[in-house]
Amino acid sequence: MSASLFEIRNLSKHFSLGTKRTGGVRRELVLKAVDDLTFDIREGECFGVVGESGSGKSTLGRLILNLLTPTSGEVRYSGFKGDAKSVSASASDSTGYGDISALAPASHEMKLLRRDMQMIFQNPRSSFNPKTPIRAGLRDVARFYGLTGERADMKIEELFALTGLGRDIFGHRGDELSGGQLQRLAIVRALIPSPKFIMADEAVSALDVSVRAQILGLFREMKERLGLTIMFVSHDLTVVEYICDRVIVLYLGAIMEIASARDIFSAPKHPYTRSLLAAKPRGRPGEEKKYERPEGEIPSAVDLPPGCRFYGRCRERIPGVCDTAEPEAHDVSGAPGGHLVACHLYR
Repeated sequence: MSASLFEIRNLSKHFSLGTKRTGGVRRELVLKAVDDLTFDIREGECFGVVGESGSGKSTLGRLILNLLTPTSGEVRYSGFKGDAKSVSASASDSTGYGDISALAPASHEMKLLRRDMQMIFQNPRSSFNPKTPIRAGLRDVARFYGLTGERADMKIEELFALTGLGRDIFGHRGDELSGGQLQRLAIVRALIPSPKFIMADEAVSALDVSVRAQILGLFREMKERLGLTIMFVSHDLTVVEYICDRVIVLYLGAIMEIASARDIFSAPKHPYTRSLLAAKPRGRPGEEKKYERPEGEIPSAVDLPPGCRFYGRCRERIPGVCDTAEPEAHDVSGAPGGHLVACHLYR
């Protein structure tokens, strides 16, 4: 098992939505976007994050990158000791983990760490300045990370070759290119500082199917050739099954299940995971569905039900148990950290 690049411990992000008077009593409204998550992201893996809209996927990614300040908890990064000197050292040269969420997002230490952690956004067309030629924009990025002149041009051309882009687009602007070209450019821009970690937030959802397959192939090649660790946020389970090594399943900000992609898709344990797979497109015409869709509607994240937050939609719920106590994650694999499930069925 690979060492961990990140250790996420009891991480939460709650948003205050003001107050509301109910029955003559005024109470605070709190949206629990991410609620007490604990897990690791291992070096060199593609770590998938899945769940319905509002499950906290994108918020989690932004917390890990310290683009949002957590309400509580820690994001521990391998080799970081809390100072600028340790930022420059690789994880293999340092020991232990430091909490990067304690850093101010605009601090000198965090700016240095940005070289190691990059993000690829969902909409590539809005990621580039429509008035700036592509080469000039990429040179600006290289300059920001300390590469200038010939070194910057060599790095950009090297990444163009890796991503299959031609030099003929150097003088073009973003609005003159296709979605596939722009997403490849977004990958080039993320790779300029030679990061260790990339957070891809719905990075292929806006692309045509044929282009999507090419970009997914590129992600796999990047992981193998460059040794990258990738966090892949997606609602498309077919894509996640194809590209990810391990998967975390979120629901209303909480962990339902964590396991290898193989186990998640072949032997899911949590009723919520099975309900997600029920919505997965059939692999071939006439293929029988293994699982059933959930009942009812998603409850409000501002007014979570007691006990398991999936209780009201679960077909396997146990009255008097599931609706009274929130389940803890249990390892059902027999190996530490192998297959975690937060469900009373596995008490």
